[in-house]
Amino acid sequence: MKRFAIFFSMFSIVLVSVAVFLFVNKSYYFYPSLPIENVSASYVIEKLDRSDDEVAEIAELEDYTWFLTKSSKNEGFAKSDENIKQRIHSDGWSLKRK
Repeated sequence: MKRFAIFFSMFSIVLVSVAVFLFVNKSYYFYPSLPIENVSASYVIEKLDRSDDEVAEIAELEDYTWFLTKSSKNEGFAKSDENIKQRIHSDGWSLKRK
């Protein structure tokens, strides 16, 4: 019985440690990889969260500027597309293709 109590307490400590680690790191490991090298998911999400805009610039590489937009599950891709189109037009650009 004493061995079971020791095993259970050790298991509980490990389980709590893993849960705390995942909570602190917000499980960025499970996010899909980005098509931009040297830019992490945690950096992008933090930048988007700090932005007052619905669209945030996340990187500028060579001739490309990368943006990310906020939308909830209820709004879906239509809201994201609209956010990007508004940003494109506000910068004086025109959309060629999606």
